[in-house]
Amino acid sequence: MKSGRRNSYCYMRAAAAMAIVILHTFQYNVGAFPVMGVTKIASVAVRNCMLWAVPVFVMVTGALMLSEERVLPYPRLFFRYVAKTVLLLFICVTGGRLLDQYILGIAQAEPSMIFVLHSLTALFTAQGWQTFWYLYLLLAIYLSLPAFRGIAKGLSRKDIRYLLWVLFLFQSVLPFIGFFLRMDSGWYLLFYTIYPFYLLAGYYFRNGNMFDGRFILASVIVCAGMEAALTVGCFLGGWSLLIGEIERYSFPVVVVGSLSAFLLFVRREEPERVSLPQRMLLLFDRYTLDIYLIHLFLLEIMVYGLQFDPYGYGIGMVFAEAVGLFIVSFVFSYGLRQIFGFVLHFLQRKTQNKASSNDL
Repeated sequence: MKSGRRNSYCYMRAAAAMAIVILHTFQYNVGAFPVMGVTKIASVAVRNCMLWAVPVFVMVTGALMLSEERVLPYPRLFFRYVAKTVLLLFICVTGGRLLDQYILGIAQAEPSMIFVLHSLTALFTAQGWQTFWYLYLLLAIYLSLPAFRGIAKGLSRKDIRYLLWVLFLFQSVLPFIGFFLRMDSGWYLLFYTIYPFYLLAGYYFRNGNMFDGRFILASVIVCAGMEAALTVGCFLGGWSLLIGEIERYSFPVVVVGSLSAFLLFVRREEPERVSLPQRMLLLFDRYTLDIYLIHLFLLEIMVYGLQFDPYGYGIGMVFAEAVGLFIVSFVFSYGLRQIFGFVLHFLQRKTQNKASSNDL
């Protein structure tokens, strides 16, 4: 894969990480503080316009992990990807419960043995913070990769295109039509979520040269405008039941908008000289998962610990809080990686020196 194409995925992931932080910052603050009127409508609209971020993450995973150039033996899959994700889940679920019970005091503290037992139960039943759901999705993707790699390798582009249309129809369009008509569709596929669509779409559209750039940009703008307009309509037009639908990653507008955002990034050609903002995005890309996890803990502290209400200073302060959370999360991520690398290097040298002494 050309370095320019790889950089496009890096820019995508970094931009998606920023969008996720903005999404969660507005989501946390709207849920925690009494925001009313135009401010609440605008906040929810901004949040919903950031819904493209998670699908883009999944599409990048599909573009890279389903590629024929990727070698993925089972030991590497389980020990590097699956085991790491399970460990992160355990750390996050346990850390979140520790923060809520013993530091912030917003949940009843439990005796140590009961705490451990309930933490394991919460890990198994996904009863930790709701925002940890992405780790469960990531784990499901990793466990399914051998099957999807076989599908990607064995099907022609025509067959994959057909499968994408079927998945889009059955997992996005028909469920929304059923909701609109207030009746359940009796048609179903073996896949019950939209995420296989995103995974295969990232692989299929990884070259990004199938559509005109102006058409893709227009699609991004139209989808963002429709999402914002529908959000306003839910509040002002009495479409209250619709709000839960337009916030789904399977909502047709979100699907088309996310795919358009992916194509918009992957189409761009890398210039000969990488600018400073691009270098920053490449640096942020190395820490996207770290930023995702750390900013959740910082948000919990800001909102429920310090009870900082940014709306007291205007909606612009929410954006400022999101930018600050992103930067602080990156700094924490960078520092933790450096400390971990130093400790690992120290232990390796100590082991080597001990082995050399034994040889002597």
